[in-house]
Amino acid sequence: MPTTDRFIALAQACVWLSVAGCAAHLPDTAEDTPPPVAVDRKACLEDTVRLSAKVDVLDAPSPAAAMVTKLHPDQPIHLCGESGAYQAVMFARPGEPNDCSRREADVRASLPPCPTGWVSAPVPRDLFG
Repeated sequence: MPTTDRFIALAQACVWLSVAGCAAHLPDTAEDTPPPVAVDRKACLEDTVRLSAKVDVLDAPSPAAAMVTKLHPDQPIHLCGESGAYQAVMFARPGEPNDCSRREADVRASLPPCPTGWVSAPVPRDLFG
C-alpha cells in the first residue's frame, strides 16, 4: 500500500474512532436522561444565600439531567438539602420578589410557588450577602 493510501486509511480510522468515542459519552435516547427529582420544599426555608457566580439549575441531581434555567450572580436562593454532588435549591423567578418562604407558608399567596431544582455543589455563594 503506498504511503498516501496508508495515511488516508489511518486518518479515516482516527476520525471514526474519535466519533465513536464521543458518541459513547452522549445520551443515546430520552431513556438515558434521568427523571426529574422533587425537592423537599419544607427543607428550603432555613438557609438563604446570595450567588457569587452563574449556575445551571437541573431537574435532577445528575450531570445528564435536563437544565431548568440559569441563575445569575447576586440572585438570592434557598438551600434545600444535598444529594451526592448536588445541592437542591429554591429561587424566585426573574421580576418576582424573593419571598419564597412566605409563599410556601401562605396557601393564599398571589404568586405561584417558587421553582426548585438542583445545582452542582458547593454552591458559589457571596460570603457577605
